[in-house]
Amino acid sequence: MKSLQIILLTYNEEVNIARTLDDITSYGFENIVVYDSGSTDKTLEIIKNYNVKVIQHTYIDHCSTYNKITINSDYDYYIILDSDTYLSIELVSYIENIMKYGSKYDVFKAKVDIYIEGIKLKYGSLYPDKPFLFKSGKEYFIKSGHGEELRTKNVDTLPGRLNHDDRKEYSDVLMKQLKYIDRAYKIYLNPSKDQQSPMKDKIRFSSGLWIFITGTYIFFIKKAFLSGRVGGLYIVNRLIVELLYYRKGLLERIKNNKLI
Repeated sequence: MKSLQIILLTYNEEVNIARTLDDITSYGFENIVVYDSGSTDKTLEIIKNYNVKVIQHTYIDHCSTYNKITINSDYDYYIILDSDTYLSIELVSYIENIMKYGSKYDVFKAKVDIYIEGIKLKYGSLYPDKPFLFKSGKEYFIKSGHGEELRTKNVDTLPGRLNHDDRKEYSDVLMKQLKYIDRAYKIYLNPSKDQQSPMKDKIRFSSGLWIFITGTYIFFIKKAFLSGRVGGLYIVNRLIVELLYYRKGLLERIKNNKLI
């Protein structure tokens, strides 16, 4: 049997962490570690009710955090999850099979089901397949814009699902998003050899066309209208994000007298 450690990444996750820990422990997983980036809410207080280890660290970015974990060989495999994401029962069975027999793959992804206020978004999601299970001993990510991307092709997509259910206030979500946008804009202005802006970000900052493209794609191609009011709320949330990207580019051009 292969050894496994589950890592939960936390920062002010008091509304999500108990639900995620309840889910993981319900499957019998015991070796759970919380990587906390300096939470100031009740996250750490809630965690005390569970038999888990807490490691507090200085957050740099997801890329650095993932690589810091997976480079270690203390365990054969690591599951790394955000604290608003939990496992479906179907996915657990595939994980158990990998722990029993091993695998030729280094990284495992799963499709993600999005929940909005606890209601599943059946159609319209733009969430990509998420890497979550890693064979130890390697660094798997490189920086891409303000985010990260896998640098290995030795990846398998498992049939089960990850469930993304973030119930934080939207104002908190927006504050986090604004930080991402500021970071992305700095990279857009001053790209380095190791960090380039994706084409999508270049369009976001320079043209309002991306807002129209995003709304049309979610509504018609991804069929968000079939998800009813939840689909409508998802579209609004996504368009607000795209507006904030365009606003940032527009604001900076005005500040620098590049737009009259």
